[in-house]
Amino acid sequence: MAKEERKQFGSSLQFILSCIGYAVGLGNIWRFPMLAYENGGGSFMIPYLTCSFMIGFPMLYLELSLGQYSQSGPATVYGKMRPYAQGLGWGMAITSLLVSIYYNVIVSWVLVFIVTIFMGESRNWALCENYWNDQSLLCIITSKY
Repeated sequence: MAKEERKQFGSSLQFILSCIGYAVGLGNIWRFPMLAYENGGGSFMIPYLTCSFMIGFPMLYLELSLGQYSQSGPATVYGKMRPYAQGLGWGMAITSLLVSIYYNVIVSWVLVFIVTIFMGESRNWALCENYWNDQSLLCIITSKY
């Protein structure tokens, strides 16, 4: 049986950009500014970057190395190391599936808002005139309670 030729990246830049695409997702773009604002702004960056370099990047490198060495996905790589650890890989795969479903809902909200803006119907959600609003709501647009 002939051995199949493995696909490879065209250059190291493609590999680096692919890794950045895996690491920086919608959650980073969507939640990070608010997280930084709520937790001290610039001072939040010190523990964030420390944890990223001490925990995040080694874990990313470990996953990339395991996948490249074993030539398999996360669902089976842990089963090849230890059979009782196969559930860890399946848990990672299922978690990725559930998070992608959640992010698809958020992207659909963004698309609905963009379509309503271009159709000129943004007044429906741009003002604070909803019947469910209470007295403690501060309208950002009019700066009135």
